[in-house]
Amino acid sequence: EAQKRHITNFLNLVNPYTGQRYADEEAVAVWEIHNEHQLVKHALERGFDTWPAYFRDKLRQRWNRWLAERYGDEAGVIRAWGRLEPGELLGRGTVELGPLLGQREDFPKARASDFVRFVVTLVGDYYVDLEAHARAQGTPGKGVAVVPFSYDTQFRHNIPWHYSAAGRADVSNFGMYFWQL
Repeated sequence: EAQKRHITNFLNLVNPYTGQRYADEEAVAVWEIHNEHQLVKHALERGFDTWPAYFRDKLRQRWNRWLAERYGDEAGVIRAWGRLEPGELLGRGTVELGPLLGQREDFPKARASDFVRFVVTLVGDYYVDLEAHARAQGTPGKGVAVVPFSYDTQFRHNIPWHYSAAGRADVSNFGMYFWQL
């Protein structure tokens, strides 16, 4: 909600040179939601141990809801993954976030894939929601209502991060200081 308020406030400012709201400026070639945000990269590589417990718990609840929607129940998760870790119960919402990139060999491959999919989808949905909000600030047919959107400029090679930022955006930005394929 804070991000949406910021978008609304910015797009409704008037450009002192043209007299138009920034939402209606036609000289803007691309709108970008974040620059080097890297939430997907941090989530998959560093995890959530340093997050305040409130936010970590909210994210774990969302992960458990996502799993319940995907697999129906704990038995469905176990069929897909082969196992849950000791103390993890989907019905109690205690399936932990992860595995992180460095832990993926210690967990079933299907679990690692699901966790990446969860994080990428969560962030991608966030970007789509912010884009729709930004576009709604514009006059139909001009400015932010029609200009292409980039969701994030990527500066490190990370395929899930790239997918979350480019999977549904109009354009993809790379501010690479290096790139080795």
